[in-house]
Amino acid sequence: MKNITYLFLLLFLCSSIKIAAQPDQELNTTSSSKHQMQDVIYLKNGSILKGKIKEHVYGEYAKIQVIGGSEFVLKYEEIETISAEKIDNKLIPRVFRDFKVKQRGIYNAFNLGFMPGIGGDGWFRLGVSLDYAVGYQINNYVGLGLGISSDFYMDNPGIIPVYLDVRGYALKKSTSPYYRIGIGYGLTPNTQNVNWRGIYDMDGGIMFNAEVGVRLPTRKQGQTTFSIGQRIQKAKLYGVDNQWNVFPIDPGSTAPENRFIEKILYNRTTLRVGFVF
Repeated sequence: MKNITYLFLLLFLCSSIKIAAQPDQELNTTSSSKHQMQDVIYLKNGSILKGKIKEHVYGEYAKIQVIGGSEFVLKYEEIETISAEKIDNKLIPRVFRDFKVKQRGIYNAFNLGFMPGIGGDGWFRLGVSLDYAVGYQINNYVGLGLGISSDFYMDNPGIIPVYLDVRGYALKKSTSPYYRIGIGYGLTPNTQNVNWRGIYDMDGGIMFNAEVGVRLPTRKQGQTTFSIGQRIQKAKLYGVDNQWNVFPIDPGSTAPENRFIEKILYNRTTLRVGFVF
């Protein structure tokens, strides 16, 4: 466990140093600034529409796309005036603001996830996962990194996967669908503690994770992510027959016929919330 803790700290320290040294040049230049303009249509009925004019045929009609993506086609007899005005970012809901996002560079990602499913004991278990990944975003669509996670399936001492992190975004805007794939191996802590099922030791195995979600702006230098996916983890449990719930149990002194090895394939749906910066 100490080695794994040191690995966590080393990953975070290295990423922090790189971020501090990295110039902030690879940014999305389409995001809002103090001097960015917007189209404004004043209607004769008193309504005001602000956004971007997509089509304009003088004397006939105008089509405008407002914040949020909705479009309106207005006949000229409905229009009082058309003008261009400066955008007041304070009036735009945060979720619709196009904050600057890195197209290339070092990324850090923290995630808290839940993994509901049936455990090896046949009971419903709400598994919990906490992971951290650091990597390099090659372009908007592909980023590569290294991640480490602490996964608790609630029917074993826990699994700690170390994995290759692959991620990308469909849009260059700060609000965008995204994907994430993780492939690695689940390590297990050294333990000789016997739980109520009689499990006293375990081995990890191959881990695969795939998820899709949405990235939403929450800060100028960071975004919140929400995702749903599937996580597959192999494991092997070693236990003794503990039907009488007698503690403590010494596995070494237990008769071989009372010992068992249980191979498990965890296949869990994951629900995650994260923060990327």
